Amino acid sequence: MEVGVAYLAGRALAPGASYLAVFRFAGTGAFYAHAIARAIDSIWMGRAWSTTLKNLFDGLVYALLTAGTFRRALAPVRSRFHAIANLIGSMFSSL
Repeated sequence: MEVGVAYLAGRALAPGASYLAVFRFAGTGAFYAHAIARAIDSIWMGRAWSTTLKNLFDGLVYALLTAGTFRRALAPVRSRFHAIANLIGSMFSSL
């Protein structure tokens, strides 16, 4: 599911998008994928609604974790290279 959310977020959001925009977009997509799909089981397959509510809560937790992860993954390439360069520089400066 996260691969699909990653694809959609990568296509819809520009590199360097604000934290809130990435978090909102990826979180909403992940919530739909993890949680909303479970409501269909109660509607059409007769699963207990108490189970569906538990699944909705689990889906919310997964969506929040996914959204936080995607913000880091969609960070601007320039800043990632800058961070890697700083890391390599700090490793060699201690020699």
